[in-house]
Amino acid sequence: PVYFQLRFQEVTGAFVPFVEEKSVPELAAAPSRDANAGSGAAPTQQYRLLAGDAYRVTATRALLDALRRCWDPDVYIAQLAHRSLKLSLQAIARYVSWIRTGLQGVWKEPANHAAVVAGDVERLADRLSAELASVLRMRTRDLDAVVLAWMDSAFAESINELAKLLPDLVDVMASSVAGSCEKNLQPLRGILATYRMTNKPPPTHASHFVPNVLRPLRGFISGASALPPSIVAPLRLRVAESTSAKYLSMAEELLASVLKAEETLRRLNIGKSSSNLGAAGGDRGGGAAAAAKKGGSAAGRPAG
Repeated sequence: PVYFQLRFQEVTGAFVPFVEEKSVPELAAAPSRDANAGSGAAPTQQYRLLAGDAYRVTATRALLDALRRCWDPDVYIAQLAHRSLKLSLQAIARYVSWIRTGLQGVWKEPANHAAVVAGDVERLADRLSAELASVLRMRTRDLDAVVLAWMDSAFAESINELAKLLPDLVDVMASSVAGSCEKNLQPLRGILATYRMTNKPPPTHASHFVPNVLRPLRGFISGASALPPSIVAPLRLRVAESTSAKYLSMAEELLASVLKAEETLRRLNIGKSSSNLGAAGGDRGGGAAAAAKKGGSAAGRPAG
């Protein structure tokens, strides 16, 4: 219908610019516009349910505005409920695709951008399904319960795809931060030179570089103050595990090189000892032969 085509252009025209492929997450400078702006309707629970003020990223707020507009009293028509549902699902899918594409390399600073959107994604995954279910029941009271259940299921499946982004967001942040932490392990390679051919006693405390190893993690979390604890905890764990694994690998390489050097020295010492023993044995054997030869000559000389 021409009516819905016009509404479709209205909703997508306001939302799509925020989730273009090359768009990066940006923090909203001010609260989202009033949920009732342009509708001419009095404030209702519906709008408070889908208010964008609870979110920090402009693209997320644009998504909430689009979803709310799909079910706005001056937009929604019962006979076109299926089209409102389809447009809502398309908006959520476009938002998910935008984040996934950005994490795959479009965003120049994927870790920082992931930190910006992570809180919004978690909040959406936690709240959106229930809020949309409430809105549906306020706007589609004439629909059969079976139809409503089917619509709930469609939204739940879409929001589940949104929730699947959370592990990917943590992976991207953890990979970047762990890489910075692992660079701080490089002084470990100098420990061997510090103690080689010296009489220094074994260390009794951590090396000077150890307190700085996880400094990038502390700095990242401090800078991403909006990250919820449910994301900070697995992020810390992933970075600690990755950095510890790298430390173990470097320590094993260091120990292997020390053992190899000791084995080489041991073989050289064994070879040197064998050579010295052989030389000493040769000297003793030559002296005995000379003495025997001299004695033989004396025995064969006629007495006289």
